[in-house]
Amino acid sequence: MRLMIFTPTWLTEAGEDAIHPACRESIEAQEVDGRVRWVIGRENPFPIPDHRNVLHQYRLAREMFLAGDDDALLTVEHDQRLPDPGAAQRMLETPGDVVYAPYLLRHGRPVLSTWQYINERNLGMSLALYPRELEQARRAGVWRICGAGFGCTLFRRRVLEAIEFAPSTASNPSPDLGFAEAALRAGFVSYGRFDAPVAHYARGRWLDPFEVFDMSKYIATQNVNVMAAGRFIRLKAGEMVELSEEEANDLLRVGYVDAIGIKVEDERPPEESEQRIRGIDGSDAKRPRRRNREATLRED
Repeated sequence: MRLMIFTPTWLTEAGEDAIHPACRESIEAQEVDGRVRWVIGRENPFPIPDHRNVLHQYRLAREMFLAGDDDALLTVEHDQRLPDPGAAQRMLETPGDVVYAPYLLRHGRPVLSTWQYINERNLGMSLALYPRELEQARRAGVWRICGAGFGCTLFRRRVLEAIEFAPSTASNPSPDLGFAEAALRAGFVSYGRFDAPVAHYARGRWLDPFEVFDMSKYIATQNVNVMAAGRFIRLKAGEMVELSEEEANDLLRVGYVDAIGIKVEDERPPEESEQRIRGIDGSDAKRPRRRNREATLRED
């Protein structure tokens, strides 16, 4: 098996890669049965942190991958930390066409990056909103999903030969959601590898993808559409809204909400899909044994 690992980043003012040291260590520690080459992407035509750079770098990675002889491409973004040396091998051994390692999205209300599979045409929502199914996925280890965040994702060659990276929408240059929808409609199958949870670095700490974040209820003081902590929120005067601590701080500061002191105690949204969804074989997935890689080549 030939694996290309790609990490998009930028150069700091000191001329050094912005890759977190723990991310670097976790990539270098991977034990894969076959050849591994690690490519670090540094080409950013737009000012940091313009998300058009993300699209640009992933397009370059796809071109580089297709020009070589690798069997799969694994993206590991520079603020992600793989859980153990066997994570990449487990992803390689997962059936299907695209394999996602779950991590926590940092903007707005923290939610899991892996989204529920509902059909072959439409994207579901984050499995964080479906705790019963998420618990099943964690027990199984491998679970059918519709895709989502690219922070740690494995693509088979056949998928990248068929689908290009493109803006998800006219206002969202990141390719992840658009790619997930295109892959679904092309008949490709995506799985989440829930026994390879990836830590995401934010605001001085590592976020555990399965961490539970407290939400509290507030009363909106006026009708307004607002962006708070990276999430779009529609407020209606006199109605309650659930907010994370970060979102609440933003909105309290400008007077858009009033605190009412009600904490959301493990409120679970209903399961919206009655479709039977299960792991690959309906049983708990076994962790494959780790293997030593034959050779490692880093291309800077």
